[in-house]
Amino acid sequence: MGTLKGFLNPKKVENIKFVVSNRFVDDDGNPLEWELRALSAKESELLQTDCMIKKASSRRGVSSLDLDAALYTKKMMAKCVVKPDLNEIDIQDAYGVSCAEDVLGNMLTSGEYTALSNKLLDVNGFNEIFEDEVKEAKN
Repeated sequence: MGTLKGFLNPKKVENIKFVVSNRFVDDDGNPLEWELRALSAKESELLQTDCMIKKASSRRGVSSLDLDAALYTKKMMAKCVVKPDLNEIDIQDAYGVSCAEDVLGNMLTSGEYTALSNKLLDVNGFNEIFEDEVKEAKN
């Protein structure tokens, strides 16, 4: 019974704090911490479904769906950022966009965007998977 209980009461995945850039500071000049969260597998699946694009039909008239990885990354990042709240109208207006998914592209430099993306891969457990694959490939 002890094993089943462990599956019924998992440890909560805690949000983490991360300084994306020293450009965003409080009134005292201290870098602002962003709050990031992990997506559940279900949330990720729903995002993937939203990011499918229809691939051109083959000669046999059969079309297929492919994941638009760039769109998925953009939507995933917007969902994982808790603070700042990218859904706030004021922040969207400030960066000249009309949806949360577009804020980060205008708000961050390309290096900051990559740093945030890499951190979110960590938060969601993807980098652990990649590290294991790299170790396997080296052996």
